[in-house]
Amino acid sequence: MTNSPEKPENRRQREEEILQNLTLLDDTFMAVCFSQFTDALQHVLQIILDKPDLKVVKAERKKPFMDLDDGSLCVQAWAVEPSGHRYLIGVQTDTHGASPRRARLSLSSMIHETLSEDEFADENLDTWMIFLTSKDVFETGLPVNHLGLRVRETGEILDLGYGTIYFNASYRGDDSYGRLAHDLCCPDPDQMYCAALAAPVRYFKTTEKGKQEMLSVLKEQSEEERQEAILASQLKVAASLLRRGTMTLEEIEDITNLPGERLLELQEELPEQF
Repeated sequence: MTNSPEKPENRRQREEEILQNLTLLDDTFMAVCFSQFTDALQHVLQIILDKPDLKVVKAERKKPFMDLDDGSLCVQAWAVEPSGHRYLIGVQTDTHGASPRRARLSLSSMIHETLSEDEFADENLDTWMIFLTSKDVFETGLPVNHLGLRVRETGEILDLGYGTIYFNASYRGDDSYGRLAHDLCCPDPDQMYCAALAAPVRYFKTTEKGKQEMLSVLKEQSEEERQEAILASQLKVAASLLRRGTMTLEEIEDITNLPGERLLELQEELPEQF
């Protein structure tokens, strides 16, 4: 017995329910909100970096700063202080994990993809990767944890002009950090402390234009994830057949629907088998 197709009105209701439950800790929702409402992103960065005069001059959503086909999105921002000191900042959630090694890879990839050698050496430019995490990753009980380098023998912290920050959104202290953490976890804009953070959430959840735009992005991401899953399955089957060595590339191409060029690349990735 086949399942009957979902009625459009039922699908729309289901999508609306998903949308209404999203928070700023959901990567796609966060990326869309912060890239279009830079005042909201600016508020977050001012608190986490403890720089109340920081001004966001540009923000854009993009794929993570590494080759992870997990469908996640993040935000990259340029900001500046009144002194002229500049910042390149990446913001991600822990939707797909936030281990220190992943954080290190994210930071180094962002630097490699975005900065020239001269910019990287510029003492007037700092680079930060910020993870907004739903849990206290390091179990310190603190709202903010900085990852950086120090001299082991002396304990001296090195100012390298770059680093990683974890913001613990489970923190509930009676301070600016606690209010920010609450707002990041809150699905209802009317229950948020900060008007700047509530504005994008309200727009994308209550206005017809905003809802259509957000649902469109979510659908595109869902389709992309589906296509990536199909490709991963095709590659897995092709790799298994290549290892067996009982079929020609043409036969494997016919079975997996992968182009011959991709099969040759895959074959080179498995040199020990050939």
